[in-house]
Amino acid sequence: AGELSDQFSFCVTLFEALCGVRPFEGKTVGELLAASARAPLLPAKVPSTITRALARGLSVEPTERFESLHALLEALSRSLHRRPWQPAALAAALVLCVAGAALALRPARPSCAGAAEAWGEAWSARASPILAAQFEHVGVLEAASRAADVSRALTQRREQWLGSWTEVCEATHVQGHQSAALLDVRMRCLGDRRDEVAALTELFSHGERPVADRALGAVLSLPLVESCKTARGEESLAPPAVLSQVSSQLARLSALDYLALFDEAAKLVPVVRAEVTGPALLPQRARLLLLEGKLASHQDDSTGAERLLNEAAAAAVEAHDDLTAADAWIALIRVTGRDLGRPAEGRRWAHYAEAALRRAGGDGEREALRLRQLSLVIMTLEGNLEEALGLAREARRKFEVLNGEHAQFQRIICDEVIAGIFFDMGHVDEALAMHLELVTATERLFGPQHGGLPIAKVNVGEDLVVLGRPAEGLPWLRDALALVIAQKAADGYFRHRLAAAQRALGEPAAALEEDSRALASLQQGPGYWRSWALTGQGLDLLALGRPREAVVPLAEAVELRLNDAPPTELAESREALARALWATGDQARARTLMSQSLEVIASNAARYGGTFTRRRDALQAWLAAPR
Repeated sequence: AGELSDQFSFCVTLFEALCGVRPFEGKTVGELLAASARAPLLPAKVPSTITRALARGLSVEPTERFESLHALLEALSRSLHRRPWQPAALAAALVLCVAGAALALRPARPSCAGAAEAWGEAWSARASPILAAQFEHVGVLEAASRAADVSRALTQRREQWLGSWTEVCEATHVQGHQSAALLDVRMRCLGDRRDEVAALTELFSHGERPVADRALGAVLSLPLVESCKTARGEESLAPPAVLSQVSSQLARLSALDYLALFDEAAKLVPVVRAEVTGPALLPQRARLLLLEGKLASHQDDSTGAERLLNEAAAAAVEAHDDLTAADAWIALIRVTGRDLGRPAEGRRWAHYAEAALRRAGGDGEREALRLRQLSLVIMTLEGNLEEALGLAREARRKFEVLNGEHAQFQRIICDEVIAGIFFDMGHVDEALAMHLELVTATERLFGPQHGGLPIAKVNVGEDLVVLGRPAEGLPWLRDALALVIAQKAADGYFRHRLAAAQRALGEPAAALEEDSRALASLQQGPGYWRSWALTGQGLDLLALGRPREAVVPLAEAVELRLNDAPPTELAESREALARALWATGDQARARTLMSQSLEVIASNAARYGGTFTRRRDALQAWLAAPR
């Protein structure tokens, strides 16, 4: 197939137009091949110049034809103009065929002005008043302002989509540097991004108060539209109608996840699973498994999430979908490295994700997400804070290159990680300043009820307690807990931090009550999570003068933190257990534990200074005190 075979096909068509029959007769492929080896006979009324041109174009050997279809058309045109006495029918046939061929040779340039039509009604600024009325109806605080924020983010996303659609179209049909296969892949990517917006806006119009409160965060969590301009992948073998249906279903499932409507998402999963069967829909199956894995992770089913994300990565690799494979491995960094306490595996998945992104031609947003997830694992479980800080800052720099509120949202999350690393380095004053800025930025961007505010506020409260200002920290901690309870989210960690403030204020009984509630809430999570409340209980019992009772929860906390916790948190539990054991008469073991704690804290004091210096001095004084 090529230009020379196109020339042959054109001559067959012109022959039939002139003569009423095809140049070669035959009912089978063999008969047609035999006939094509013989020169066709044209009626005498056809000028010999045309006969010769057609015979050459119909040569069985491609090399004997004209060097191009343009050359054939020129020969036919010369013949037409040289013989004005030709019958009108012959002239008309030649004019039509030559003009048609000339049009066919002209580069196809479909209109790339159809972006708005392709977007449809996924979101339109005309819907802004309807959205504001819906927010008002369900009781959103500052409904008009919140609706305006969501409308602005959606409108910004629409403009980015329209621009990307036009660029992708023109890359193939105007500039000619993009293949038709890549055009198909990138248009399908843009279709997915459009369907995600349509699914979210549909849920906004029928949702209740929690949906409206999470609306802006959901919009800003959507993947960047611009990444579709460089997407790679395989051409789909599935019918367009099937792809459209599956894309809509996957988009709705994704929207339900962003809005934390997990029960509704669980009902939809089997429906979509039944539709993404067969090899033609393997890329869509990989995306479904990825969404299922994320849903499991968001519902604290880390084991289930690990299984599903591994299946998603395997399906994506088989489908040659590097970006979906990278998404699965990026999610596995956190699930295995942090949630399941296996940091070495988290690092391994980070390398897999890096390789997949490199093979896909790069993706700035995904690379930033990869770095941020890895920094969390290293910070939380490995204690290599310098490396974690470098990764988090690099992730933030990559998000700074991106435009719009989506990138601002991602930078806020990076700042949370960086502030957490400052805290772990003992630079609590710097962490407090960043955490206060994060509360302000989160409230400005999302409003006073956003799901990210509880952790932002609890961090401020914890900073103040560690800095010896528990009375200032208590209101922040109470606000954080109230928000979590209102959002019907897990409250164990927030109760544990509130207990620390109460204990510092000389209210150990109230602290013990909160830590006991925290332990009940954390019971279904990983053992590392339970260690927070167990350590808190031990410290509360020590403050109440009940060291013998304190030994049990503290010993369990030490056991849980031996393999899964940062060294400084293990040192905290060992220090508390040492004090309890000393009070119960086990001085030898108490000294061993206290010395182990001092080794970690002294190392951090030498490396970072800050609050570790004060802790080191206190441990040294305890060990040196005569008893």
